[in-house]
Amino acid sequence: MKTLAMFLLVGAAVAGDYPPMHERVAMLQSIETPNGRLVGDHGRARGILQIHPETVRQANKIMGYRRWRLADRDDAVESAAMCRTILRWAEMSWPRDSLCDHLCRWNRPDGRASAAYRRKVELVTKGRQ
Repeated sequence: MKTLAMFLLVGAAVAGDYPPMHERVAMLQSIETPNGRLVGDHGRARGILQIHPETVRQANKIMGYRRWRLADRDDAVESAAMCRTILRWAEMSWPRDSLCDHLCRWNRPDGRASAAYRRKVELVTKGRQ
C-alpha cells in the first residue's frame, strides 16, 4: 500500500501542462467510442474506452495487485479508473511527452501507437499544448 500511496501522491504532483485528468479521459473516450460501439477490434476491445485484456494486465501491474478483472472493461467507472491509473503512470514515466504522445500511451503504453490512432489523437488534441 505504501507504494500505491506514493504513486498517487507523486502522480498528482507531476501533473504538468496536461489538461485535467477528467478532460484527458473524455478525449480518449471520444476517440475510442465515437459511434457508441462498446465492442471493437474483433471482440478484443470492450467498454467506453475500448480496453484490451493487455491494458487490464498493465493497469494491475502498475497497481501492484489484481485490482481489475476483464469484466471491469464494461463498467464505465472502472474503465475510467484504469485509464487514470495508466495515464498517471505514463505522466511519471515520460514527463516530457507532448499531450498527443501522452494520450497515445493509452493505446500502447510503450508509445508505439499506430499511425491511424495517432491521427485520431491529433484531431482531438488540436489546439491544446
